[in-house]
Amino acid sequence: MSLEEKVIELTQEEHDIEVVSYGMQILGDGIKTILIIMILGILVGHLVESVIYLGFSLLGTCIMGGYHCKTQGRCLLCTVLLWGIMLYLSATLRMPSGSMFWKYILCVILLIVLFFASAQNVNKPLSQEVYIANKSYSVCFCFGITVTIMLLMDKHLQIAMLLLINYVEIVVSMILGKGVYWYVKGKDGKTGGKSSRKDGCSYC
Repeated sequence: MSLEEKVIELTQEEHDIEVVSYGMQILGDGIKTILIIMILGILVGHLVESVIYLGFSLLGTCIMGGYHCKTQGRCLLCTVLLWGIMLYLSATLRMPSGSMFWKYILCVILLIVLFFASAQNVNKPLSQEVYIANKSYSVCFCFGITVTIMLLMDKHLQIAMLLLINYVEIVVSMILGKGVYWYVKGKDGKTGGKSSRKDGCSYC
């Protein structure tokens, strides 16, 4: 008996084995990604920053959607790369806490989210009701993060910078995901076919 069949038997409910298998793949990939980032964080002495990155990225991407890599390997590589960029920029960028520049950046990001949130997966399009709900959650999430970052800038500038950089990465991923969705839907509309894009990423 396979592991998926054992899970179905334990729940005592009827499930499609492919759905259970996909869910277990998502769980396994997520755990693997989290462990790798945590281990890397410990090795470079930035465990707290790594925890912030993981928590914020997972929450933000779940709410706002994002770009899906075609393979899990690429997804892991992108995740580690974005983590490294966040650490590097937060350590090298220096800007006075009272600077209006960051506040302008946050306002621009909020406007982008108002117009573009949220991204959808071309293989799993959302219903209109779910899409509208996700858009509302995205705006509320971004408004809360904007206020939080502004408050942290006065006394906890490094944490504010970590959140800001990670926030920008999440929004860029959302824009890319939205662009891919529009491109594929437009292409399928011209050919009258169904999208054949296969996303291997279950983390982002």
